[in-house]
Amino acid sequence: MTGRTRTARLLLVPTAILLGLLAVEGGLRTAAWLYRLTAPREITADGGGLTVLCAGDSNTFGLWMWDQDTWPAVLEASLRDAGDTQARAVNIGMAGMNTWAVREAIESTGDKYKPDVVAVLAGVNNIWSHPRRPSFTDRLRIVRLIRLLRDRDGRDADGHHPVKAQTRAGDWLRFVNVGKPPTLEEAAAGVRRDLGAMATWAAERGARSVFITYGSETGHYAVINEAIRAAAGDAGALLVDASDWFRRARSQDPGLTLVFPDDHPTAVGYGLIGRAVHAALGRAGMARKPGSGPLDGLAAVPPPTLTAVRDGDRVRFHVESMRGDFWRILVSRGDQGALAWGTALPLAADATWEATYAHPGLSGEMGFREGDGMGIGDPAVLVSDLHHGDPADGPLRVVVCAVMVPHIPADSGFTAQDVLARPGAPFGIGAVVGVSEPVLLD
Repeated sequence: MTGRTRTARLLLVPTAILLGLLAVEGGLRTAAWLYRLTAPREITADGGGLTVLCAGDSNTFGLWMWDQDTWPAVLEASLRDAGDTQARAVNIGMAGMNTWAVREAIESTGDKYKPDVVAVLAGVNNIWSHPRRPSFTDRLRIVRLIRLLRDRDGRDADGHHPVKAQTRAGDWLRFVNVGKPPTLEEAAAGVRRDLGAMATWAAERGARSVFITYGSETGHYAVINEAIRAAAGDAGALLVDASDWFRRARSQDPGLTLVFPDDHPTAVGYGLIGRAVHAALGRAGMARKPGSGPLDGLAAVPPPTLTAVRDGDRVRFHVESMRGDFWRILVSRGDQGALAWGTALPLAADATWEATYAHPGLSGEMGFREGDGMGIGDPAVLVSDLHHGDPADGPLRVVVCAVMVPHIPADSGFTAQDVLARPGAPFGIGAVVGVSEPVLLD
């Protein structure tokens, strides 16, 4: 056997492996191309209405909100009210995702919806979770397949357990947010890079991109918002400056509460974002224009109220607040003040407070009153359940806090009551959205 023959045989195996990998990659790309051409719409519309794929983090998912109060739902309702009765806004947002995870969510679920528009609100989670750095192999279908098979049932390559969560549209997403938090400058650079990749994905499918800033413009939000604006300029995407809409809304009504203490939007804030996206699509000629004012068609949300009436051996309460709120009634004898979820309350955290804090009759989910959309709570509790502490501390006082809790996954094992009674439980992040004046019971 000559040296040339041996060399040829040695090269035969790696060449065959390389050709095999190329064949698999070509097959996967062909399958993906055919899927994009032939896949039915997940959401069908007889009139071919505008389909908007809404992606992002908790601000797109709609933390603290029912489905109908998220900005994608408001956008869909606004488009339909303007005449596009078949318009659809598909919400694939999920709390906790950084921009890399949002990018992967779009790439893994977006094709089946065949969107006309891809609207993205994301970036702030980049400041605490390190987006995976892009590699030249990321676009290889065979690499994506290997990752999918590797991560299917357990940990990823770095030993981390991926988060599995379901979007409001029903898609299951898997993502990992780990690593040493980058600097704010690195976080902003990741936002700009990943948004550019999302715009490329949309453009390859003939869709228009819309990038949305956060409503807040303080601290790190200002830096992330600037990165979003820069990314819109880089990609030629439509820019929806939610912070400007929030500023205009506050100038019209200084008493508006547009964000919770944790900077997530209230129902009015989400409504503004939905209207702002519609306005941008209208200016681009992709939809009929909505009203011009930021508050047009958006009702002000009243603060929560509480009344208490003594009825024999019971006290009957009547609570009204925003639909979708969870309420908790707190009772105290003192009035020097206490903190609940960072909000000052005109009550004392005394023995009475402690005894009634987890009382099952003093918290719950708002019902609906037909017609006006307000949430109603009508609990009744025994007076004896409220008499705790030293009577010398003064008469019993009571206050209502409208407490929003995050979306609780159906398979989490926790209920709304669990979360209300156990502030340290998973998904039990509280946000006080309003406090009533104390009501004297004795």
